Amino acid sequence: HVCCGSRSLSMRSPILVAASARCSVPTFLVICAYGWNETCVFLLTTAGSGSSTMVELLSHESRCEMSGENWGELIALADFESQLRRTVDMPRGRVGSHDYWAWRNVYDKGDAILELTERFTRDIVEMQLNPRARSCWGFKEIRYGRPPRHLTMGHDIAFLGRLCARPRIVFHYRRDISAEINSTIGRRNHYDYALQRACFQAYLHGITEADAKFRSQLHGCVCRGPSCPPAVLHELEDYVDDNERHAHLWSFLDLPPPSSREVLCQGTRCPQYPPS
Repeated sequence: HVCCGSRSLSMRSPILVAASARCSVPTFLVICAYGWNETCVFLLTTAGSGSSTMVELLSHESRCEMSGENWGELIALADFESQLRRTVDMPRGRVGSHDYWAWRNVYDKGDAILELTERFTRDIVEMQLNPRARSCWGFKEIRYGRPPRHLTMGHDIAFLGRLCARPRIVFHYRRDISAEINSTIGRRNHYDYALQRACFQAYLHGITEADAKFRSQLHGCVCRGPSCPPAVLHELEDYVDDNERHAHLWSFLDLPPPSSREVLCQGTRCPQYPPS
């Protein structure tokens, strides 16, 4: 059992608790799942970047319970949470005003809809993402930061950060953007790929002069405050080269580096096999 505020939690029973409990950050929905030492690895990538290879690498030798893409289901849940918060916080106004009649009888935060949201989120974590209650779990997803999700990426990632005690964000793509665009899975235009990469960079470093082309579109990519998980950038070529940035990835995740080079990327998305 572990303590989450005033609650004693079984390691197999993640619970959502109120903001007054002593969880990581004060927020509307706070999830204390499985234990305080748990690490979550959220591999947020571009399409055709070799992200499946990274999933295999992180899963190798049972380091992490890594899942594939979930079609952005947690983005949709983050949207629902945001809309719920806005609804219950709407001012009622005075009787007879437009605001009053538009928002009359709005449900309270203690209503059944909030309990349903909590239960649904808990089930996703326990049944879909970490069914064996591993101390490290995560997934890869290509839908964070690409149009139109660049408008809310900072908010969407902050929601991920509340799913466990030690969230870690890994932004991953290919060093050569044309390799992704020309891959069989890419099939998207150069502008979308470049915008998603700029969005990742804005999360890491804020909006810089280098992002002048996309400046007006990157404000939603920035995340500020204690609810924003730490993040690093990793390229597929870092793994192939076994360089310093690849070594830093493991220390960032607080995981042991692979004991061998058995997990190798294959096919047209690998740097040693450039697309024709």
